[in-house]
Amino acid sequence: HPDNFDKNGKRIVNSKLELLAALNKVGITPSYGHPTMFRINKGLFAFMGNHEYDIPVDDADAITVATLRARREIFNMTDALVSKGGDAWKGLRIVFSAERLWHRRARRLHGKYTLTLEDCFAGRKFEDALCTCSFGIDLHAVSKAMNKKVPAGSPIARRIKPYQIPLRSCQSKDIDNLYMAGRCISGDFMPQSSYRITGTAIGMGAGVAEAICKNL
Repeated sequence: HPDNFDKNGKRIVNSKLELLAALNKVGITPSYGHPTMFRINKGLFAFMGNHEYDIPVDDADAITVATLRARREIFNMTDALVSKGGDAWKGLRIVFSAERLWHRRARRLHGKYTLTLEDCFAGRKFEDALCTCSFGIDLHAVSKAMNKKVPAGSPIARRIKPYQIPLRSCQSKDIDNLYMAGRCISGDFMPQSSYRITGTAIGMGAGVAEAICKNL
């Protein structure tokens, strides 16, 4: 909103805290500690307001139950804002919600090299690099207890340097000729929250394909 910025374009209001305060005011404590709205177009926003925790990636029944619970929470938030939030929320309605629950984390490859947080902070380069990642550490809580912390640990606040993804992190240490790309490569918890984004995953996939072709 324009009121959130001064004449020089500098943010003067923390919109995440404002949204959380608005939800708390109408009696809602969201399951995600940093609810956010992203403007897509005039009158159209993407709402990131809830999280599910400890849902197995390979349990279809658990994923279904969690998806229904998550969708119900979003509708409850919207109803509360419309009925109790005042004029600012009049006309608010849900256009659509995700068709299913998606995991930020899942199984990861046991690779020939495991990317570390220090690799991110040092801007590490590798001889077998596939692509470069410059996305920051975007850590999301993995439990309700962790969700209450701001944000989980001081190292998260440090700005990373562009670092490279080596082929060895995409190559299985245990199975010959098995390669992965994306969030499932070999890396620690912290760096995974950086390299899991779509753009970097595409670079990994293209790099792995090129490496395989060169060895054919």
